[in-house]
Amino acid sequence: MRILITGVSGFVGRHLVNRLLQQNEFVVAGTGRAAIRPEHLPAPVQYLPLDLLNPVAVLDVVTAFQPDIVIHSAAMSKPNDCEEQQTLCYAVNVQATQHVIDACTAINCRLLFMSTDFVFGDNGPFTEDDAYNAVNYYGQSKVLAEGLVKNSGLLWSIVRTVLVYGPQLPGLNPTFPQWVWRNLQEGKTIRVFTDQYRTATYVADLTEGIVSIIEQKATGVYHLCGEETFTPFDIAQLVAAHGAFDAQLVQPVTRAEFAEPARRPIRSTLHIAKAKSKLGYAPRSLSQVLPLLF
Repeated sequence: MRILITGVSGFVGRHLVNRLLQQNEFVVAGTGRAAIRPEHLPAPVQYLPLDLLNPVAVLDVVTAFQPDIVIHSAAMSKPNDCEEQQTLCYAVNVQATQHVIDACTAINCRLLFMSTDFVFGDNGPFTEDDAYNAVNYYGQSKVLAEGLVKNSGLLWSIVRTVLVYGPQLPGLNPTFPQWVWRNLQEGKTIRVFTDQYRTATYVADLTEGIVSIIEQKATGVYHLCGEETFTPFDIAQLVAAHGAFDAQLVQPVTRAEFAEPARRPIRSTLHIAKAKSKLGYAPRSLSQVLPLLF
């Protein structure tokens, strides 16, 4: 099976590549904005420089590689940046998705679109069929992109995930638990939100769920995230306890005390019963994952 991943240099893209390469039947290529092949991309992966805002270039790359499925993970995903640069966010998250859809249509291949809990609002947990209620522009852009995918006429899948974390790969920024660990290890005080509730996702569980969708040729929307609900403050405290760090270094802060350009939903947690039932999805607990990280 031939698999093309957009945004292959990102955190999820890099981890997904590593998981796919564990199976010989997958031939993997990835796109990125850089003209030069990323230094840490595994050798078996074909790298294809691509500007997703150029519909002709997208069509050319997809037609040349002839994938059986495109995994569209490239996105502008920092909510504050999206709020302050809405025109760019729309281009990257919505218009580029249409370009990918058009290319997939041209060769009649499957599409798996990576989305987010931020398509919802404050009153989670949410099922796959609950109504949209995005509270920031990043979420709104993903709502629009999901609509394009659902109406594309393709064989499509949408994966919504939440606050993904996992091992830090060379050349990538740390995810939240590593950021907490590093600061506490250096004796630095951190201020962490107590009033945002998320079902954080271990990246290895996410990639396993994606592989299940690919192998089972599953279509529709799936929530792939953790099963436990935590605030960032909860996670930071668990990291502090695991590392035997001074818990007083973790200071609580509320959203009202720490204003940001983009509002975050209070409780954008997701139900995963569908993924567990249909895909055999089985996410690990944070207490199981922390020893794997540190």
